[in-house]
Amino acid sequence: MIEMEDLHDDVCRPPSIYTKFMAGIRKACRRYPSWAPLHAKSHRKKADFAKPKLRVGKPAAKAANHTSISFRAGAIHLPSSSLSATAPTVSASFTHNLSLLKHPSDRTRKEALAALANALQALPAGTSLPEPGAAVVLTKLQPLMLDASSGVRNGTLKLLRMVPPTDVEREVEGLLLYTRAALTHLSAEVRVSGVEALDWLVETCASAVVGCKGGWWKTFNVLLGLLGWSAAPTASSFATNAGLDGTHKSVQARDKSGWTSSGQTVTAKLGTNDKTIARQILVLGHFLAAGLTSKPAPSSAEQDAFAIMRPHLLPTKPNAFAHLNLFGILRDEESEMYDDVEERTRVWENNFKPQVRAGLERARKEGGELGRAAVEVWKSVGAWD
Repeated sequence: MIEMEDLHDDVCRPPSIYTKFMAGIRKACRRYPSWAPLHAKSHRKKADFAKPKLRVGKPAAKAANHTSISFRAGAIHLPSSSLSATAPTVSASFTHNLSLLKHPSDRTRKEALAALANALQALPAGTSLPEPGAAVVLTKLQPLMLDASSGVRNGTLKLLRMVPPTDVEREVEGLLLYTRAALTHLSAEVRVSGVEALDWLVETCASAVVGCKGGWWKTFNVLLGLLGWSAAPTASSFATNAGLDGTHKSVQARDKSGWTSSGQTVTAKLGTNDKTIARQILVLGHFLAAGLTSKPAPSSAEQDAFAIMRPHLLPTKPNAFAHLNLFGILRDEESEMYDDVEERTRVWENNFKPQVRAGLERARKEGGELGRAAVEVWKSVGAWD
């Protein structure tokens, strides 16, 4: 046993009480080794709560559970990757790029469109589209006409121009549906792309565009709404007043019933959208020319040779008897198919001719690029009177 008098003398000695006490504890641990773990445990507890001293220019001490990540990987193993000496087939790569058209990244969609365009350019002339076929390709391209990225929309229109006209004619109803949606879009850039898409459709398959369901009436309504010519023309609604700041201000006129009607102006500000609106007027003229002019008559020799057998030949256009609506639901006047030039002319004269003539008159008075476009379409409208 430790003499308590010695410990008492060591603890109570005045100069350094704690030092003498610890010296006595160490002396007791040397005499009795079983006490050593208790003393070491107390030191470990103190070390856990000790605050290390930081010195300038020297790194801090690393933790006891520190893991070094300074190594570099020499190779990365991907279980799903594989190397093959044979390239994928044209159909497989074409299908893969088609699947990327729904990718959330607009850059990926743009690159997929470019790859599809290169694949179509590499095909020989007169060759049909690779699998899965033109119908699937056009169905996947239609929603991209409303894409928020201008690069994707331009790439879509470029790819559509490479599709054979016969394949476009079979899917013209879906393409025209998305084209009308683009023409009524909230974004001005998408509306501009819709105008270019409509011009391409009229150039590619004019008879199918104006003769499909809703192709004549609904498209006409959308074009007039795009130009601001939808309202019925009145003498008071066309009065405009040019402000000192260069803007055109509409003059409101009150009729006998007390309602006010504001006039439609051709441009919101002089020189701002003249080029865009002139392009819209020209596309309207192309659409009018496609719907109100008949196909050129065959030559006399051809007519004499096939006059007898022509009624018994198979139709050359798809769904040749769709205008009869034998098995479909009843359609209203706007959704009707106007496959004949006389029917389209009747709809034009009874419903759209006054608005178009009045809108062209206002655009002609504006002058400049608008006036030139209006005069060009005006001559065509005069020829159809």
